[in-house]
Amino acid sequence: MSRTRRWLIAGAVALAALALGLGLGLAFGGGSDGNGAATATTMSAEALQSLYQEAAVGDKEADVLTRFPEPYQHYRDNLGEDCYEWQGANLYDLCFRKGVLHLKTTF
Repeated sequence: MSRTRRWLIAGAVALAALALGLGLGLAFGGGSDGNGAATATTMSAEALQSLYQEAAVGDKEADVLTRFPEPYQHYRDNLGEDCYEWQGANLYDLCFRKGVLHLKTTF
């Protein structure tokens, strides 16, 4: 067996293991983050909207994020801010600069 073929087989096995792990995590991981906090799939759209409205620009990142469920998406925007997005009745985005809520947007 050639070296290239061994690397291809090893890569395919690694990808299969990753896919299996992700599939099992999604299938059996819903409902709670392990600490009793609701995930986005179990939180009502009204509750998510209420949390979004309560978050105020200037609040500390840690204080805000402890109230929210796991985000739908976490990314850095074009300004380098740490942004989180939740999906409910709308998309709710919160962006933090230096650990402080800097921008709230909803779509």
